[in-house]
Amino acid sequence: MFKFVGIRQRRPFRDFDRASILVPVTGDSSDDQVIALACELLDSSHGTLHILYVIEVERAFPVDAEIAPAIAKGEEVLDHIEEVARKGKCNLEAELVQARHAGFAVVQEAADKNVGRIVLGCSYEKGLGSFSLSHTIPYILKNAPCSVLVWQDSFQLDDPEELASQQRMYKHDTIEL
Repeated sequence: MFKFVGIRQRRPFRDFDRASILVPVTGDSSDDQVIALACELLDSSHGTLHILYVIEVERAFPVDAEIAPAIAKGEEVLDHIEEVARKGKCNLEAELVQARHAGFAVVQEAADKNVGRIVLGCSYEKGLGSFSLSHTIPYILKNAPCSVLVWQDSFQLDDPEELASQQRMYKHDTIEL
């Protein structure tokens, strides 16, 4: 089950359903924690947790092209996330969509579903040597029709060389007593 997201005009302000939350998932390490957080924020008695997996389709292909590996990965991620959300006893709806830009799809789904909040996760990514939010999160923050909560995974340095580099960089900041 998936649908295609096209270009639509932005809707005027509406009264959003504060009892529903949209959580875009990507299959990375922050997804489980974001789902747990969204379940805590959700009024489980009558709220709905909308889980969204977006497949970004390159411009070389039609937006409705069936990309079997991406669809299989999306369904696998959604199955796992549904299990996590059920532990939080949330009413949930999971959906797989294809779009040219994930940020646009998230904003459009938030407007279509009339959600009160978007909760999204971001893992620690380095772009050009420093922390980067990619292009999707800033788009959602700028264009979302509701409040947005961003969860960042804790920062971990697994590479010993990178850890030593970080320690050298901040060594001059320490004061010995």
